[in-house]
Amino acid sequence: KKPEDVSQTMAVLLPGMAMEGIGTGAYVKTEGRNGGSIRLEASEHYRKKIKDIKAVEFVLYGSSAVEAAIKNGDIDVACFYGNSPVFDSFYNGKQFTIYEKPLDSVQYLAINRDNLLLRQEKARRALFLALDRDAYTNGALSQYFMAANALAWENSAYAGEDAPSYNLEEAKKLLTEARQEIGDPSLKLRLPVLEGNQVHEELAKQIKKDLEKAGFQVEEQVLNQGEYLQQVYMLKNYDLLIMSSGGWENYNAYSRLLSNSQGLLIDSASEKVKEAVNKLGTSYEPKAVEESLKEANSVLNRLAPVIPLTRQKEFLAVSADLKNCKMTQYD
Repeated sequence: KKPEDVSQTMAVLLPGMAMEGIGTGAYVKTEGRNGGSIRLEASEHYRKKIKDIKAVEFVLYGSSAVEAAIKNGDIDVACFYGNSPVFDSFYNGKQFTIYEKPLDSVQYLAINRDNLLLRQEKARRALFLALDRDAYTNGALSQYFMAANALAWENSAYAGEDAPSYNLEEAKKLLTEARQEIGDPSLKLRLPVLEGNQVHEELAKQIKKDLEKAGFQVEEQVLNQGEYLQQVYMLKNYDLLIMSSGGWENYNAYSRLLSNSQGLLIDSASEKVKEAVNKLGTSYEPKAVEESLKEANSVLNRLAPVIPLTRQKEFLAVSADLKNCKMTQYD
């Protein structure tokens, strides 16, 4: 850490010292045993006693080598995802305790702003209320995701107010009102999915089932890569689109809701959304940022320019050899 009153000469030297592994932290970087690893060793200059782990080596394994490394007891800690080819090897490894950790990455439904029905706030709210997110986390998708009722972290200081929860009867009522207000538009919604993307295919099946219960008509289109590019990016022939993004603790993630994403017509036409996101972009003090995030998320919860679905999970496998080390679930 750079000291507050560091001299100009020392400021120039600090980056080089850091690269050499000199510092005041608990661990310093040293040469790994091979070119593909990084090794951290306990620093003799650390001001506190390091009780447990004296050295950590980060090793990059190809997926084909992982099974043998697990069998040989070479791996103490590993982070992986549900769609990893080595998921089963770690999850079934008897020497590991497995922790699940939610990530900031959210899968959500983007809406084509040119759809007459979905321009209506009530229709978008009906979409939001019709999706039974808890069902997603009990079926085939449970390996990958947990439910996401908002873009921001649930129960955080900036999660916002009025986050909808599953309410099928209210969704039906709102959809009926939206149709009456604009003269009974088409209820058919096109949902393209890239063939071979198993996560999106499973999500699309659940989305179709839930929305059709509420009265929408969903046409799920499983397309190969060439067809997907043509229908989505060239012809803009979609109404709903499964997308994912993270970084919902900062302005950049929200600013993407105000501009066409990769040429797609999914930006928000709502002045209230634009106003809330722009205010967030001009907030700098921590307290002001927190308040603006909460305000922006409250507006998103009410107006639903995008529909949150699920939050990606990360898995942490910890070897039984480390059971007495001082660590918590998320450390």
